[in-house]
Amino acid sequence: MTALQQTTADLWLEKPVNVGILAASITNLRRRAVQFVLPHAEPRLGEEFNVWRLSPKNWTLSSPNCKVAKLVRAETDFLLMLGSEPGEAISRDRLIVTMGHQTKAYDPRRLDTFASRLRRKVFVACGAPLPLRSVHSFGYAFAAPVEVLD
Repeated sequence: MTALQQTTADLWLEKPVNVGILAASITNLRRRAVQFVLPHAEPRLGEEFNVWRLSPKNWTLSSPNCKVAKLVRAETDFLLMLGSEPGEAISRDRLIVTMGHQTKAYDPRRLDTFASRLRRKVFVACGAPLPLRSVHSFGYAFAAPVEVLD
């Protein structure tokens, strides 16, 4: 077994660690690292011209086929944050804070459950799938144009 074993997932160093090998390993990993770019959720086929309408005043979301889903405040705040930057991924922490919770006291799986229930609620009320995209290990994005009404 060599002092340095590398896989695509991790790096293993034999103890005691040779500082020269550690420095070379870190340099190599930094060289191969891809710069982090915020993900962008592209619309799926048929969603390019579908405009959703969100009314924070009435707590409603209208689908492109003009059917309306009644929302609660947390759902409205969640969609308002996503609708402020359509197509752009919003981090889980930012969404949790927007909904009035503290990130350290809020289980991230609750947000996944919340999003799943919101998708189901909108589909039942509007007959159209909510273009809410989950961005792996980052957050969520609204992948359709959104018009926020006064």
